[in-house]
Amino acid sequence: MRKRFACLIFILALLSAAVPVWADGPELPGPFGFPFDAPICFSNFNMISVPQMQRTHQEYNTGNMIADSYVYEAKKLGVTDVDVAVVALGTIRKSVRWGSLTLADAFAVCYADDTEDGRDGYPLICVYLTGTELKYLTELDASLGPRYPELKLSYSGLNMRFNTKRIPLDRVTSVGLSRSGGMVELIENGMLYKVCCNLYAAEQLGRLNALTKGFMTITPRDENGDPLESFEGCELVAEDGTAVKEWMALAEYWMSFRTGESGLPEIPAMYTESQNRKVSYEEGGISRIDNPGRVTLLVLGGGVVLVILVLALISLIQNSIERRKAKRAKGRA
Repeated sequence: MRKRFACLIFILALLSAAVPVWADGPELPGPFGFPFDAPICFSNFNMISVPQMQRTHQEYNTGNMIADSYVYEAKKLGVTDVDVAVVALGTIRKSVRWGSLTLADAFAVCYADDTEDGRDGYPLICVYLTGTELKYLTELDASLGPRYPELKLSYSGLNMRFNTKRIPLDRVTSVGLSRSGGMVELIENGMLYKVCCNLYAAEQLGRLNALTKGFMTITPRDENGDPLESFEGCELVAEDGTAVKEWMALAEYWMSFRTGESGLPEIPAMYTESQNRKVSYEEGGISRIDNPGRVTLLVLGGGVVLVILVLALISLIQNSIERRKAKRAKGRA
């Protein structure tokens, strides 16, 4: 009897451990008319963990999926002109693991914080950036990401490559917009591009500007290119007039997948591998300064000036020595 009782306790402990636990957030029932703990999707694989994402600087399948959910949700609401969706690693709190996924899991993946804006999840917003600012965004990701992991970005609609051997703030070697049919469109510096992100990421742009001491500034704009004073009115709005939260977009994206053998919508296999949205590589030699940007040109220019100053100093010293020798020789004569 004792053995059976101990076995029962052990089984109950396992079952209780399997119950999903998430941070304080929306209460049951969920916004889609069923409980937060009801399975809505299934994953046949584990995605890279958050600690691994923090340690590495590469393309992240979880980040790709969240960014894709932004675009999916925007299109579902009739916003079809989003050029790029951006997800900051600092807002990814949990990775997707093998097994059934619930609304609670979607909330846990995108859980923000206990601030007034983030307690129930951050809303999705759309702003405009110039082509130059969009390039700056990728450069800040490539250069500051290793030092500030929360600033590492994932993208939908954008492809970038960066060389970690190049000078910081000049590491991105190519960046373009991914269009239908596998086409890549070059970014025009003065053109406005519509960017979808969560409110937290947009609010962090000021921090990015401060980290570069104003050398690279990014200013969210409206459709006319005028700087935004606030993000009020920029939110994606559902049919009932409420702002769409990031975790809701992810949940709806999960539910849009094709039903598989599990009987649930299943995450596509494309999220098991890199999609070349963000490619990091190391290449030395001339590649370090090939097609230099402003930072590299400044460094090279400073190096040239330093060499000239050193050569001028050496020349002055040599001339001074020669004059002294000539004066001594003249005195002996």
